Amino acid sequence: MLLVGTYSWFQVLTSRLSGDENPYTTHFYTGLVGAVASAPLALWSWDTQALLDHWPWFIALGFFGTFGHLMLIRAFNRASAVVLSPYLYTQIAFATLLGWLAFNHVPDALAWAGMVAIAASGIGNALVSIRESFKRQ
Repeated sequence: MLLVGTYSWFQVLTSRLSGDENPYTTHFYTGLVGAVASAPLALWSWDTQALLDHWPWFIALGFFGTFGHLMLIRAFNRASAVVLSPYLYTQIAFATLLGWLAFNHVPDALAWAGMVAIAASGIGNALVSIRESFKRQ
């Protein structure tokens, strides 16, 4: 739950800062905050052997995560959150599919209810934003 809340705040702050800041500055500071916030967890559960055994995966994860976050910041620079939200919600579908294919895990009823709540909230937010934009015109 903490991870979902943290990622939500990351998206909200990224969308708010995207119009005011250079994308690379935003990217640097979000990475710095993430590194500082996760450092105690990494030190507490450090495993040198896992790092040595799986270093190519760690490098790939770092590269693609960094590239993905930079592209998200640049996307918020070019479009509003309402336009981008449907693309962000596809993460739920792809995570579910990957969990099923890679780990043979199917979400339980509570997880499905959470996914529906998240999608319904996004649709509701989009509808309210569209209605407000028509009122301004």
